[in-house]
Amino acid sequence: MQKSKPRKKESALERELRAALTRSVTALDDWLNTYAPEFCDEARVKEASKRLRERGTLAYIADVQEQNREALGIKLPTNGERIRATRKRL
Repeated sequence: MQKSKPRKKESALERELRAALTRSVTALDDWLNTYAPEFCDEARVKEASKRLRERGTLAYIADVQEQNREALGIKLPTNGERIRATRKRL
């Protein structure tokens, strides 16, 4: 059996990216558990359902997307900024 290499100490950025990726994987798993429960473990289906009910599906996905964008350094305009920019163009 091959020994795994010891992990180097993670930087703050690497920890942030790992957290975002982990949350994204959880969100995708939750989607799968929600829309294809017949292929999933019953306990995980219940856990996913609970997470989605806490704030609603849209808010749950929006939070994950926001965390991903933050971790990747992607800055998108807020709704207020979009409205002001649109008004200037009119």
